[in-house]
Amino acid sequence: TMGYPLKHIGIANLFRAILQLYKNKIKLNQKDLYYKDVINILSNKSIQTIYKKHNIEINKVVSEKIVEPNKVFITTNELRNLINNPEIKNLHQLIFINKTDFDTILKNSIKIIELLKTNSENILSIEYLNRIHEIFNQIITFNSQYKFIRDCNTLLSFYNEMVATQNLFFKGEPLDGLQIMGMLETRNLDFENIIVTSVNEGFLPSGKTASSFIPFDVKIELGLPTYKEKDAIFSYHFFRLLQRAKNIFLLYNTETDEFGASEKSRFLLQLEQLSKPITNHKITHKIVSPISLLKLQEPLHIEKNDEIIKTIDSYNKDKGFSPSALTNYIANPIYFYQQRILGIKDTDTIEETIALNTLGNIIHEVLEDFYKPLKQRVLIVEDLVLLKKKIPSKTNYYFEKNFNNENYKQGKNLLIFEIAKQYIANFLDNEINSVKQGNEIIILALEKELRTKITIGDKTVNLRGFADRIEKFNGITRIIDYKTGKVIQSDINKISWEESRDKYKKYAKRFQLYFYAYCYIKENKINVETTPIESGIISFKNLKEKFLKVDKTIITKESLHDFESELKWLLQEIYNPDIPFIENTNPPY
Repeated sequence: TMGYPLKHIGIANLFRAILQLYKNKIKLNQKDLYYKDVINILSNKSIQTIYKKHNIEINKVVSEKIVEPNKVFITTNELRNLINNPEIKNLHQLIFINKTDFDTILKNSIKIIELLKTNSENILSIEYLNRIHEIFNQIITFNSQYKFIRDCNTLLSFYNEMVATQNLFFKGEPLDGLQIMGMLETRNLDFENIIVTSVNEGFLPSGKTASSFIPFDVKIELGLPTYKEKDAIFSYHFFRLLQRAKNIFLLYNTETDEFGASEKSRFLLQLEQLSKPITNHKITHKIVSPISLLKLQEPLHIEKNDEIIKTIDSYNKDKGFSPSALTNYIANPIYFYQQRILGIKDTDTIEETIALNTLGNIIHEVLEDFYKPLKQRVLIVEDLVLLKKKIPSKTNYYFEKNFNNENYKQGKNLLIFEIAKQYIANFLDNEINSVKQGNEIIILALEKELRTKITIGDKTVNLRGFADRIEKFNGITRIIDYKTGKVIQSDINKISWEESRDKYKKYAKRFQLYFYAYCYIKENKINVETTPIESGIISFKNLKEKFLKVDKTIITKESLHDFESELKWLLQEIYNPDIPFIENTNPPY
């Protein structure tokens, strides 16, 4: 009877993915294979059975050997040796090949089919594989006669066309069980129990749905069949099917879909009229709707039990609270709970285009490399000019280290690479101009870990953070945070802590700067009344403003006290067992 389209079967998608892999290899002019195409093949359920047979978690292998190393393009040799198992190596050698000619791809595809058949105990899967095998045999036969396939693109197009026309027919015992069939297949067959679905106008009969180059009037004039004749044929088969049935279920949709089909078929209206004078025909109307399981989404509440409090204590002991962790709580307490308490990490993805955080890391590393030899010395113009000459080589080195492939030398990544070099050059130009103006700059520390403790009730809480740079600028100690994004002075101007909690971006930046200052001052037992301290940002997208000071002034005893009060309030709320973690339904990110 009627069948299921072969194009929707996972095995058909597997071979489509294999052909797509080699089409893209040629299109991208790469000797290696594109990671998305590779993952698409390895995650196909049709070959996952082989991995499961050998107790291999392929998703874990993909994560460790492709995603984490950030491999955008993978060599065929790497893929063949991805898993140290003879059978899987054989499978990978058939799939991942260097030669992309028509004969090799088709021969290997047939070998893959045979390998999958030997590993399948499912009769239906073997039937699917046999049909795919037939398609490849047909392609080989046609091509040997007509020589029309010259590349992977043509092969893929032809494969898709052939698969789209194939159906896997449903087979069953005619006298037992459920028979699934189309209307035309019911000819000369009678059933006691019938279920007809989609009895809507536009489906049964289909009406004016068929497209034709011949106008309707011309068809009438020439005596050609129109949609009316087609509707009449379906009308005949519909009423003929019902004539000997005892139980008939006719289903139609009352909800308007994207095609507007909500009207019940004229055949149903006709049945209602014809059945009125016949007493032994009983028609029952019933409206059936699914039970809605949707509920209004309420903010997630996580009560703090003893186990959660212990986990917070462990987090405090092992890691300590950083400014990012605490501002994470302000953004959404559930983020804090998921990331810091449960340890849930964001899913790793392959970085094709250099992300902003990667760009930031690279610039940080280049500047740390540059300034390390200059620590505890007064910066001079000659040293900074020498650093400028090293920008291309050092930037190149750290891009390769962070990005793990040569893919940054083309497309958007090449632009980002050039932007990084320009950012660093502009930064050094600023430094050179500052020194020329007579400013004395001494680098005290780079990427400095800051640690201190604070007492909250009966608990001692560990605080930690990393300052990008600490320097003496004309005798004033500056704690500097580099930002590759744009920051302006108004982002870190004075505002009450309570008022700024709803303005996350401002809150997070000010909190981070005060946090670093607080840790540095407490760790080094500094008296801010006698030793001036500034904390601020250097924004690479806003270098003309140079050093942006938090609150536009030095850190004062009062401002430090205000920050300490905010810090204590925040930590007390996190530790308070009576205050659950409540989801922010409108988080800033």
